[in-house]
Amino acid sequence: MDRVLFLSSDFTRAYQTAEECIKAIKNVYTYELSDMRSDAPRLSLSSEKSPDAESTVQTIHPSSDVLSHVLSLKVGIHRELRERFFGRLDGTVLVNYNQVWPVDSIDAQNTRQGVESVSAVISRVSRLIKKLESIHENKIFILTSHADTLQITQTYLAGEDPRKFSQYRFKNGEVRDMEVLPPPVPLTFQ
Repeated sequence: MDRVLFLSSDFTRAYQTAEECIKAIKNVYTYELSDMRSDAPRLSLSSEKSPDAESTVQTIHPSSDVLSHVLSLKVGIHRELRERFFGRLDGTVLVNYNQVWPVDSIDAQNTRQGVESVSAVISRVSRLIKKLESIHENKIFILTSHADTLQITQTYLAGEDPRKFSQYRFKNGEVRDMEVLPPPVPLTFQ
């Protein structure tokens, strides 16, 4: 856990999602370390032979460093993770965004309706990631943000054409490795 950093946009729901993840991790560690559970796994590994002598059992022992880190986990707020700006369509009903996504699929520079282009989203998020990687070597970043921002970033990080980002929709609260894409599902409009 000492390698994990939580990063969020300043949007309340994204921040709250990151906070809930941290609470869950703290609850798991607290539960696992509870004196009430003598069989509870512990935090650092040691190996011992299992009773059947065919396999080795790994037991996790408490580590004050890991526990200290888990208890001090916080969310870093970064404006670069903000929602994509939809120009004149911002704040309108979601169905209006259907005017943007088909154009994005052929033009990563699309700024019609005053929308922030796919390329601009890649630029701001990749600058943040590069900056954080230079500061936090060998860390795992957990990002909480909005669908377009995460989908565009994921297609870029996974080496896919970012114009295809709308084929990799996130479900609410979905967790993904940002360098591995699920099977594409072409976006349809009804």
